[in-house]
Amino acid sequence: MVFQDLGSLPSFFSKHPSSSVPSPSSAPHGHGLTPNIGKLPPHLTPTELVFKLHTGIDPNALEIKKGDEWFTFMDLCAKHKWRTYDINWKMATDTFNKENQLKNPYQFVPKDPHALHVTLFEVEKTVIDRLATGNFQCEYSCDPHDDHGSHLTSTTTAIRSEKTEFWTTHCHAVEIIPHKKTSEALTVS
Repeated sequence: MVFQDLGSLPSFFSKHPSSSVPSPSSAPHGHGLTPNIGKLPPHLTPTELVFKLHTGIDPNALEIKKGDEWFTFMDLCAKHKWRTYDINWKMATDTFNKENQLKNPYQFVPKDPHALHVTLFEVEKTVIDRLATGNFQCEYSCDPHDDHGSHLTSTTTAIRSEKTEFWTTHCHAVEIIPHKKTSEALTVS
């Protein structure tokens, strides 16, 4: 079998834009053509572009990123008392997407329920650890309005924070483990 050298992924996609890919409704049955998904977002890596082309799902829909999205998620966890074992994922996802779109209209990507599930599970583990150790200190600035904490990225260096208010509030906002008669319930936001 002979393979043609297609060059780099960006050059391949510039030569074969998604608008030239026929939609499944116009393709003969069983040919497995990629659906027309419109213009590809420039913020995706080549691997993410391939994923989006083959699934029709924006990879950013599968995670809640640190920064504004994460603080929005944490605020909604506290407000709506979200817990992994007792949550309507569809309703929570709709609520998060509406709030996130209001706060970030230009960078908004609707999230999949999987993104909320993974993030809430990670937050609950963090909260249990913090409650067990009594450590409510933020590793980095936990103020969503602080320039050092609200836009954390992998290339941003944050300033270590001595504040405990954020985690103290969020660790006591929602019960993670239901009350037992003799023990105090662990809580999460």
